[in-house]
Amino acid sequence: MNSDAKGSPSTAIEAPVAGRLWGEYQYRHDLCWRLVFKLTGAAVVLAILPYAKPDVTKTVGGWITPVPLIGIVLTGFGIYMMRAELARLDAVRTLYRTLQAKELGLPNQSSGFTRGILLYLQILLGLELANLLIVLCVWLPILKRGAAPTR
Repeated sequence: MNSDAKGSPSTAIEAPVAGRLWGEYQYRHDLCWRLVFKLTGAAVVLAILPYAKPDVTKTVGGWITPVPLIGIVLTGFGIYMMRAELARLDAVRTLYRTLQAKELGLPNQSSGFTRGILLYLQILLGLELANLLIVLCVWLPILKRGAAPTR
């Protein structure tokens, strides 16, 4: 806080606001990270299932396709939900950093967090689509020929 503003009505109001904004920022930021970790874990598990038990995959054949598709749909929905959550985080971050700049003289710089998270999730979605193509065009034909090891 500015030393010349100690005890002023402005400072008395902004200190509790800053505390609430910081708490909200921490909550939103943590929520975004938890969603990223959960989406990544689910996407990886769903992506590797067709390869985990080749004998089962060979038996069900093309019916294994919904498994990686569920991962794709889940990630697409996650991106949709993440955009809304990141918009809320951006709003809180902007307010908090404006208050920081005013009270502490810190530079009000933009964050690459939103872009980075969305880029990561889009790459994850792209990898899931590539995996689906590999399952359909490479893995299932290999299993049909009997060339893959079965357990």
